[in-house]
Amino acid sequence: MKLSNQGWNISTLNENNVAIFRVKLKLMKIFKLRLINAITFSILTSLCSIASGQKSKINTDDILVKANIWETKEHGAGDFFPKLTIDNDISGKSSWRGERIDGIKPWIQYDLKSPIEISQICIAFYNGDQRNYYFDISISDDEKNWNSIFNGKSKGVSLDYENFDINKKARYIRVTGNGNTHEIYFNWTNITEVLLYKIGGSK
Repeated sequence: MKLSNQGWNISTLNENNVAIFRVKLKLMKIFKLRLINAITFSILTSLCSIASGQKSKINTDDILVKANIWETKEHGAGDFFPKLTIDNDISGKSSWRGERIDGIKPWIQYDLKSPIEISQICIAFYNGDQRNYYFDISISDDEKNWNSIFNGKSKGVSLDYENFDINKKARYIRVTGNGNTHEIYFNWTNITEVLLYKIGGSK
């Protein structure tokens, strides 16, 4: 009975062959997972683009991202930096996670470097199919005066992007979290990926 297309026979396998087979199998699984993530991201990005009615996605190279707080491996399960929300990886392991502590709400902010006409922001939440997230979306030109665009909660039915219209000119976009409906981790705001779209060919 052959184990692979290399023609190894169970009766003649040695420890080295088994080790090589296990490494190859692990690499195949990693490649398959990355391929699935890439395909999923591409499909969901297209859906967000269609929903926004625009094809003009803002390039991540034109976005500066920061947050007031995030989880690190020294004090949590891992490093979940703000920049992981614009790395083209919608999986849960690549996300920003901010906890509400002593009444201080976590926020994540996207700087477009100059004011432009923003069409829409698309947000994917960690375990977004299992819980609702409460949050506010605000925009600003000077990082001092903020205009609230949305205040509410996520739908809680999907891991996909949820789309929020902006249709205003701004330089800064801030998402401020106010917890979620999980029984234990209710103080957290966890975002896996964000897409931003500008109106037409605005600069």
